[in-house]
Amino acid sequence: MPDIEERVSTLEGALMRLAYMQVNTQINLNDLSNLVKHTQTALEESDRKTRAAMDEEWKKTQANLEEYRKENQIIIKEMKDDAAQIRKEMKDDAAQIRKETNYKWGKLAEKLGTLVEDMVAPNIKSIAKKYFNLTECEDFITNRVKRHPVDKGREKEFDVIAVYGDTVILNETKVTPRMKYVEEFIEFVKKGTFYEFFPEYNGKILIPIFASMNIPDNVITHLSRNNILAMAMGEENMDIVNPEIIQYIKVRFH
Repeated sequence: MPDIEERVSTLEGALMRLAYMQVNTQINLNDLSNLVKHTQTALEESDRKTRAAMDEEWKKTQANLEEYRKENQIIIKEMKDDAAQIRKEMKDDAAQIRKETNYKWGKLAEKLGTLVEDMVAPNIKSIAKKYFNLTECEDFITNRVKRHPVDKGREKEFDVIAVYGDTVILNETKVTPRMKYVEEFIEFVKKGTFYEFFPEYNGKILIPIFASMNIPDNVITHLSRNNILAMAMGEENMDIVNPEIIQYIKVRFH
């Protein structure tokens, strides 16, 4: 009997410990459940607050973007207005520059147009005397525009015409001695067109002189081959730069 009682006592003790453990476990499970619920609630609240904060920031960002857009539109409009004003000012400036440039070119053209009177014409008489011993000038014409006596639709400007007895010096002056101008002058002389415009000089010896401030060597050579004197700026004055052909021109005097 004592053994049975002892075993009963031991079993009761074990049951009591088991019951205690169950109660304690239940309490721990309840605490864990409560902790999970609390944590979940906290997370949900945090997520809500985070979403709310994000929504608020998004609204602020949208508002700022709209403000930036409006400011950019204002800036773009101001830039367009400024660009339009600059274009207008540039256009006005360009027009003024063109006007001033045209005026200056006009004045320069006038100055270049007086090259015959300023540089060439004063030296024609000295060249006539130096190379041809012509001293008695009967008529000296500069910048003469003459209409063809027969073909009234044609006219030509003659830079210098110097008349000496039975000789006429004809000068053609160009600021730029282009070969085109040279060819036209050579053809004019060779065809005797000068005498068509001035029939009163028929029978007189014609001495043609092509003049420019500077004449390239190839142009001088071409003029020489056609017995046309070339006149350009020398060390001090305008002078003949192909005097070697004068001997062939003088043959006409005999």
